[in-house]
Amino acid sequence: MNEGKIEQIGSPEEVYDHPNSPFVYDFLGNVNLFRGRLHKGKLHQGNFQNDAPEFSDAENKTAVGYVRPHDISIEREGNSYDGVSATIKHIHVVGPIVHLELKRNDTEEFLEAELTKDLYKNLQLKTGEKVYVKPKQLRVFVPETISYRIIEPFGGAYWGFFLEDKEFTNFKSKSKGGYELLF
Repeated sequence: MNEGKIEQIGSPEEVYDHPNSPFVYDFLGNVNLFRGRLHKGKLHQGNFQNDAPEFSDAENKTAVGYVRPHDISIEREGNSYDGVSATIKHIHVVGPIVHLELKRNDTEEFLEAELTKDLYKNLQLKTGEKVYVKPKQLRVFVPETISYRIIEPFGGAYWGFFLEDKEFTNFKSKSKGGYELLF
């Protein structure tokens, strides 16, 4: 339920394993975000790309990939095409599970990963080390809404358009109940 609206109906396992919206994904546990551009079935982030076959017809669309910490693969060796370079910032061992806090070396965003204790021991990971992170199961969503708000530079109000921290302010005059964007 999100602001009085049912987001998804299903068994707990079905909803957790196959969330149908970013809200459901985030509501049911920790999630890592991979922001990028969708183009012909691939989510691109700099040099790194991940398959998104359900979007094979997409052409240069803004998108966000969601992946749970236990669906992150950690490798000691790699390159920026195979995975995302990150530095281990914190290691927390809890019983048979090891939680890693990582900082991406390209965007400086933080990621969380969960490993089995056996895998952690085999990899011999240490705080401060560089590793390569690769999503094992990435679910991609394309933002559906665009938010509008009034911006007031120099004391005069005009409409602004915001999408993923980018501001576009080239608007024509109001026509037929809306504003026309100029790019």
